[in-house]
Amino acid sequence: MKVDDNGWLVTASGDPVGQQFPTVRTYALAVPAPLGIVWHTTDERGGPGYAEALARRIQTFRRGVDRPASWHLLIAKDGAIYQSAPFTVGTWHVGMPGLSAAAGSRTSTTRP
Repeated sequence: MKVDDNGWLVTASGDPVGQQFPTVRTYALAVPAPLGIVWHTTDERGGPGYAEALARRIQTFRRGVDRPASWHLLIAKDGAIYQSAPFTVGTWHVGMPGLSAAAGSRTSTTRP
């Protein structure tokens, strides 16, 4: 797999299935390059089509109805990869934009 100039995965023969379902739940980065990516896995949840349904669901956002979360990649139980945001933008991993920025000054991942 490669990343194109716009931040989207480009698959090659033999790579896991990759589909794009662009989400509106992104924000512009405050730094010139990404610091990391957010990916989620369906782990043991859901049956066939569960990951794709999740990827399709975060294409929109209804305040008060939808969870304020998104990700760059969702990896299905069968290994299929769904990309919802290019790597050139931020996603709402721990809430809507700004929520994680307030706590972003922490450098340690240890808990008290």
